[in-house]
Amino acid sequence: MLKAAKAYLATQVSTSSQGDLLIMLYDTAVKQLRQAIEKMRAGDVAGKGVLISKAINIISELQESLNKERGGDISKNLFQLYFFCNARLLKANLKMDQQMVEEVIGILTGLRQAFAQIIPTAATGVAAVTQATDTQPVAEEPTKPLAAASASPEPVVSKAAAPEPVTPEPDASDDSQQVSPAQENASPAAARPVSTLRLRAANAYATTR
Repeated sequence: MLKAAKAYLATQVSTSSQGDLLIMLYDTAVKQLRQAIEKMRAGDVAGKGVLISKAINIISELQESLNKERGGDISKNLFQLYFFCNARLLKANLKMDQQMVEEVIGILTGLRQAFAQIIPTAATGVAAVTQATDTQPVAEEPTKPLAAASASPEPVVSKAAAPEPVTPEPDASDDSQQVSPAQENASPAAARPVSTLRLRAANAYATTR
């Protein structure tokens, strides 16, 4: 039964978008912390510790997935906020402090709501928060309109002689060679179609339920 549950969770993670994974991890961490509070009230010290440790692992994965080079101030602020949450949880675990756990739940819930509002625009690459996370596959999407744009001149040139449609084809290949940075980002995507955040999320989410 446990293996079947983990297989289901692995499938759920692998078929979810990066934004969905963020929401999934926030929800799971909040769920673990709410259960930890119930364990505190019941006097279950061991159970409380296990649940808080799982929430700390999720927050640590979110912290490690931040893109510090491209994220700017957003990435720095999130890093410090995740660090604060884990510090509070460690202290709450030692002191059996429910209020500290509630404080972290409030922070994670606020982040969850903020990301939920940004996710629809993050798919188009407009949201600034996507720069704070490892979103290399999303950044490659603008290369697709370039391919469509290179295909658009073909009907226009087709009005001329037959050899002329043949000449734009090497030009399109030359354009793809000129836009080497985009292809350099596309080549790792082929080798690694799943972002770092998804890999970390799959590991954290599948082992915390």
